[in-house]
Amino acid sequence: MRRRFATAPHGSTTDDHTAGAPYWGAQSRGDGVYPPSPIVLGVNQIRWEDVQAPKLGTYTFDPSRLLGVRFHVPTSSATSAPYDFTISDVAVHRAVPLD
Repeated sequence: MRRRFATAPHGSTTDDHTAGAPYWGAQSRGDGVYPPSPIVLGVNQIRWEDVQAPKLGTYTFDPSRLLGVRFHVPTSSATSAPYDFTISDVAVHRAVPLD
């Protein structure tokens, strides 16, 4: 499963950008290859610093310009595979600096 974060970086959305929308776990190795999904069974936390553009150096993800969050399940016409998942209790937590 891939999580994409549509933003408005420069007047258009990242869905319209040639590099595509940023997503959680993008470019964790910096090699330009879609890495395996970082989702694990149980609770998953997505930190803004782990959301990046699909191609390094094309633009910087800015969470203050977030338009939406999308959950994608990649498919293949060549094979079939069972899947079972639930998305629940989605919340956004604002980091508050400690005094």
